[in-house]
Amino acid sequence: MSETIIITKASDLLGKKIPELKYNIQHLVVPGLTLIAAAPKVGKSYLMLYLAYYVATGQNVFAKLNTRKSKVLYLALEDNPRRLKKRLEEITQSSLLGSVNIPENLDLVTSLGKSEDYISTIKKLIAKHNYEMVIVDILQRIAKPEETGSYNKDYTLAKKLKELADATGTSILAVHHTNKKSSKNTLDAISGTRGLVGACDNIMVLSRTSEDSASSRRGTLKMEIQGRDLDSNCFYLEYGTSDGFYTLSEKEPIRESKAEKMNQAWKLQKEGFKQHEIAKLMGDITQGYVSKLLKEKKEQLAQENGQDGTNNNEN
Repeated sequence: MSETIIITKASDLLGKKIPELKYNIQHLVVPGLTLIAAAPKVGKSYLMLYLAYYVATGQNVFAKLNTRKSKVLYLALEDNPRRLKKRLEEITQSSLLGSVNIPENLDLVTSLGKSEDYISTIKKLIAKHNYEMVIVDILQRIAKPEETGSYNKDYTLAKKLKELADATGTSILAVHHTNKKSSKNTLDAISGTRGLVGACDNIMVLSRTSEDSASSRRGTLKMEIQGRDLDSNCFYLEYGTSDGFYTLSEKEPIRESKAEKMNQAWKLQKEGFKQHEIAKLMGDITQGYVSKLLKEKKEQLAQENGQDGTNNNEN
């Protein structure tokens, strides 16, 4: 029996009131499937437990981002109770509440046992316990070898998780690995085929900003976000500050972020936009700063071409 095709008139859709997605973490986690990718030993499991704890207790993530207090299931499928207890103690003792807050809304699972269909097992857990946020750490542990390796297989695996998230209204975070490829495109760093990326609602890629801290939680953690339901963003996190376990860095890697803004402003100018229009399009910057970015970009290009860029006229 064929499925009924529902046709909606655009005029009806425009007049329909559809509620906004209720975030679990402001700017970071909303209902749907989010793929979180990072290299081994970067600290992704620590970060996932941190997010789980702060959402379960309703505290601001990174000391700034609001959370919606939710019931959380953390599937720590590569860990054991001893390791989880040690991490959880560190996180709770640095809680902004000032004391250890017992997270009654957080459940931990280290094994799903033997199952022919792990996603169905997760579905049953959500239905039984009313979880609003589920973290799968890591994705490979709920996939059989024959279920990955090609675009179609990777897409099908991620699609099943997305359909589960959509059907239950749950925020599902699936932890995955990055590869060793060097690319300017963030998505190319994600291990496997583009099938995984194609089926997800949102993507988060974690990396360290310096080689000396690449295999430890110390230093600055870079979090790049792209998605359908979230604005593209980039956060820099500092570990172990006086304000909590993780906080947003007050000193972003200026060369990188400024270069990105400079290139974006230059591209918009090439497309014919005026400086005041560029300031609005880029958001949260002034026309004066746009002028400065364009001037520095012109000087940079002039130096690369072996010219003196000091007498360039601004737009």
